[in-house]
This record gives sequence, C-alpha cells and structure tokens, in this order.
Amino acid sequence: MTEAELERLVLRFVAVESISGHEADYTALVADELTARGHEVQWQEVSPTRHNLIVGSGRSILLCTHLDTVPPFFPASEDRTHLFGRGACDTKGILAAMLEAGDRLRAAGVEDFGYLFVVGEEVDGAGARRANADVRAKYVVVGEPTENRLARGHKGVLKFALESTGVTGHSAYPEVGHSAIHELVAVVQDLLAQDWGHDEVLGPATLNVGRIAGGHAANVIADHAWADLMLRAVTEVQPLCDRITRRLPERTTMRVASAKGPSWCATIPGFETDVVRFSTDIPYLPDVGEPLLYGPGSILDAHTAHESLAKASLHRAVSDYERIVRSLLAGEVLA
Repeated sequence: MTEAELERLVLRFVAVESISGHEADYTALVADELTARGHEVQWQEVSPTRHNLIVGSGRSILLCTHLDTVPPFFPASEDRTHLFGRGACDTKGILAAMLEAGDRLRAAGVEDFGYLFVVGEEVDGAGARRANADVRAKYVVVGEPTENRLARGHKGVLKFALESTGVTGHSAYPEVGHSAIHELVAVVQDLLAQDWGHDEVLGPATLNVGRIAGGHAANVIADHAWADLMLRAVTEVQPLCDRITRRLPERTTMRVASAKGPSWCATIPGFETDVVRFSTDIPYLPDVGEPLLYGPGSILDAHTAHESLAKASLHRAVSDYERIVRSLLAGEVLA
C-alpha cells in the first residue's frame, strides 16, 4: 500500500460514524478490511449490536485499539499535511497504521501476531473487559495518540457523579427550604481544594468538574442538583473513592461510573518514551498480555473540534509498529 492509499484508508474509516454505542457500521467496515487482507476474523459479542474483532488470539502479540469515538461526529477531510475528522487520531489512523504494519510483517514471513479491536473505550471499557475474559497473548500493544513515543505509564481514572437533594421554597425565604445546589457547590469546592496524590513519574492527580446542573428557576430553592466529575488518579482508586464518600454530607450521594488505577507499560530499547496523563483500556486487559502503549498523533488534538493527524506521524507509525512487533518477538523489551 502506498502512502497515498494508506491516507485514503484513514479517510474512509473516518467517514463512518462510530460514536460509542453506535460502532456497528464501522466494525463491519474494519472486519471487511481484515478479511480482504486474508485474516480470519472472530466477532466477539459485547452486546447484541456491539462486537469486538479478534484475529489470532493466542499468538505472541496483539495490536489493539478501540473502534469507538467521542461525539460529535464530523466528516473526513485533508490538506497537504494532515487528515481531519472525528477519530482521525483517536484512533482510526492508528488502526490503519496497524493494518499496514501487519501486511508488511506478513509479507516478510512474520506471522506470530494478531489484532484486537474493541468497542466502548471512550465510555466504560465494555469491549476490553469482555475481551479480557478469554483473549490471550504474551504482549498487547495498545494504540492511543502518544506522539510516536512508547508510553511508560498513564494515570488512572475515577469517573463519578454526585447528586444532592434539597427542599424547595421561595428564594426570598431561604430558611424554609434547603438548596441542593448550594450543598453541591460546597461539596465540589471542598473536593477541588483537596490534594489527591502525587507520583514522581506520573505527576499530580487532577480533578475536573465536567458538568453541573440542577434546580428550576432563579427564584426557587433547588430541590435537586447533580455534577459529573473525573479524577485523574496516580494511586489506586478505591481509597480515593472511600475518601470522597467520607466527605459527603447526608443529602449528597456518589455514583461511580468508571474506576481504574494507573498503569505501567513495557518499553523497547531505542524508542523515545514518555508518560501520559490520559487513561486507556490497559487496566481492563490485565490477563490479555503485558501492555505497551504507542500511537501516532497527539492527545491534544483528540476529542476536539479540530481533530487531526499529521500524515508524517501516520507513516512513521507504520514502521514503528513493525519494529515493535519484531523487537518483542526477539525478546528486546524493557519491563
């Protein structure tokens, strides 16, 4: 495949919407691409309309990335140096680079690798958790945008919702009610003021309030309020969850949506390395294989309205994935 053909493949992938929960059309497209390249594809059901794609479970190495994207969808385009569209760097360009690297390896007689493409990474890791039950390899090379570096590790995630309840009343007489919004704001301010830990390599834990809402009108004491928060953890998450729960007043409750600790990854001599602040499916794949983390593109372009992937980064990734597989098969790995 020429460089231009690889770029067209990425644009064809990006043109098909695959927002989390609606991956079916893109999954079918990727399955067709794998079949056309001579692979026997296993469809692994995650739910009746959602499937992982597996090639070669039990081989030494699995190249792995996710099929879903964040919303909103926007279509594919390109200029002289970049590919654009939802999923361009996270992770449809990555998947295309893995396929091309695999073709080159097979043409050279290297067969001891396969693929694992999963649904749901952007929401709850449902596909990875399903794969972990029975997909096996020695190494799993997870693709995320790492700017063509091997990541030594990444932060964990505690994604949770807070809900406060109150008593309505006329806002001119605050003593007759109890404002759920006032309580929730106080809770959020308290949590933002806390130190949630620091790691010498990963850096500080950070807390983000992504959404907050509630109430009925400016002149009504709010009887309900809620917020979605995400803690980027550098320690195990259960103690953090327990600590948050202990700080909540009686009228506020916590619901955990996702919890996964920080992860550490193998590297290969000669590769530039880094640590990343985002999380991946790696915590959900503990039994699949020893993890490595690498991909073209920048996480700073992912999830944005200008998501893009530099063509030079894409083409370098093909050679790097090929090199990663060869190095792992030769035992050239640093734990």
